[in-house]
Amino acid sequence: GQADEAISCYNRAIILRPETPSTRDELAVIHFELGSLLLNRGNRQSAVIHLQEAVRLSPDNAEAQRVLEKAKSAT
Repeated sequence: GQADEAISCYNRAIILRPETPSTRDELAVIHFELGSLLLNRGNRQSAVIHLQEAVRLSPDNAEAQRVLEKAKSAT
């Protein structure tokens, strides 16, 4: 479905964009969106990985930090 296609597109975008100072913000958004989507689909372990990367790339992003904490505490 559309969610599977979105996951595939986000994964491709991560692979195709090397981390540089000019791509950090974009990569943070991609990791955040992918992590949020994975969390909504119940894939908590993968969601946490991508959300941690979003926070690493954009440490001032309060929303990413909040969703990461939600993912870590989900059962």
